[in-house]
Amino acid sequence: MPRHRPLFVVALVVVLALVATVAFVVDRPVLMHRMLAARAGEYLVPAHLEGFALDTHAPGVHSFRDGFDRGLLVETTEGLVVVDPFSAKTATRLKAALDARFPGRPVRALVYSHAHLDHVRGGAVLAPREVIAHERCTLAWRDFPADDILAPTRTLAGDATLTFGGVELRLVFHGRSHGDTLYSIHLPASRVVFAPDLAFVRALPPGGMPDYFTPGFLAALDRVEALDFDVLIPSHFDVGTKADFSAFRAFFRFVNTLATDEVARRGWPESAADGEALFRAVYEPVRERYRDWHGFDEMVMPLLIRQITGAALGY
Repeated sequence: MPRHRPLFVVALVVVLALVATVAFVVDRPVLMHRMLAARAGEYLVPAHLEGFALDTHAPGVHSFRDGFDRGLLVETTEGLVVVDPFSAKTATRLKAALDARFPGRPVRALVYSHAHLDHVRGGAVLAPREVIAHERCTLAWRDFPADDILAPTRTLAGDATLTFGGVELRLVFHGRSHGDTLYSIHLPASRVVFAPDLAFVRALPPGGMPDYFTPGFLAALDRVEALDFDVLIPSHFDVGTKADFSAFRAFFRFVNTLATDEVARRGWPESAADGEALFRAVYEPVRERYRDWHGFDEMVMPLLIRQITGAALGY
């Protein structure tokens, strides 16, 4: 079987060929930037995920989707529970959908799954009675201030169980993993897990999965794997099953093991040839197994570079 060249080599050849063909029409850098932007757009918002929607996954358990983003919505007799408003735009669309679908029912609680700004902005439009977050979220927002984050009225530390109108939400704290404020939400009665920024359904994470500490992230995957659930709601892209969660966990462990083993065997590259050999040794087995996953071509390079440098530096 012929060996595949590393993705960056193949991509460079294709880009250079296209540039040579149309250079007389468009400036080279402009053309390359447009091509990259188009691929990024296709990755972030596939055609079937365009627009806003409410999806139901179990009685009283829904997700709201706004393109790339997906949050959790739970009905209780005390009102609605929303996890992650994402942005002012998404929260405004959610408010309109809630008014139409659940007229007169208040938002009993707004829960932030973690501190990252792409999950926590714009919640004021929902007028929640209570805002719940990990106690370290406010510390994170001191360094990255945003004036559209609705401040928590109750903070948590470690695992917690929230009960509203007889509906139990178990918040599973992951410590230093994806940041240090991350919760997954388990609804045991509905056999549903909301795993924000922790797992993706047959898709590579954006940007190589930013802001994660590998040992803690692996431990978080193991902890959610041990929960009893059928439906996986990620915070981005499609909804799946526990089998999809297990598949992502296996994918992440596979990539991490390859990177760790190859760095230990080869050491840090001392030449361009060494660097290509190291990248190829990790890339080719990953491509063989996962090239049909969404976003493979767009996101495999940042993921592998992050894994290789993390294995070498220890993070």
